[in-house]
Amino acid sequence: MSEISNRRQGFSGKTQNTLDNSAMLGAEFWKEGQEILCIYNRSFATKYGEGHEFLLVTPRTVFVKVDQYGHASPGLVSDDGVRGITRFAMPPLAGFDMAYQDMIANGFDGFRHGDRCKIQCVGVEKSNDPNFSDMPKFEISVDPR
Repeated sequence: MSEISNRRQGFSGKTQNTLDNSAMLGAEFWKEGQEILCIYNRSFATKYGEGHEFLLVTPRTVFVKVDQYGHASPGLVSDDGVRGITRFAMPPLAGFDMAYQDMIANGFDGFRHGDRCKIQCVGVEKSNDPNFSDMPKFEISVDPR
C-alpha cells in the first residue's frame, strides 16, 4: 500500500467553528460547587500565560454570554446573546494554575490530548483590590487512560 493511500483524506477546519462553539471560562464564570467533566484537547499561548482547551462531556453544553474577547459569563437560555458551547478554554487563572502546579509537584507530567478531566470550583477567594477579579479555587482530577 502506498504512503499516500494510508493518509486520512477529507478534513478541513474553520476559525469560525471554534469561535462559535468555544469560550474562555474566566473567573466571572466559576462559582463554588461548579463541576465540569471534560476531555483535554490542547494548550495554547496567551499574553498572560498558557491556556488549555477542553471538550465538554458533562454537561454536554454550557450556556454562556460571550463578550467580544471570547470571555464567558453565566447566562440563561432566555438571555440575549447567550449561546451554547461544546468546548471551552481555561485562561491562565491563578487558582487553576495553582492546582495544576500542585499536580505537577506530585508527579503529573502535564496534560495530554484525550485525558479525561474533572474541573471543580471548590471556593472563591474575594479580592481586596478592585483592579483584580475574585480568585476561583479549583480541584483538578485527570484520568490519563
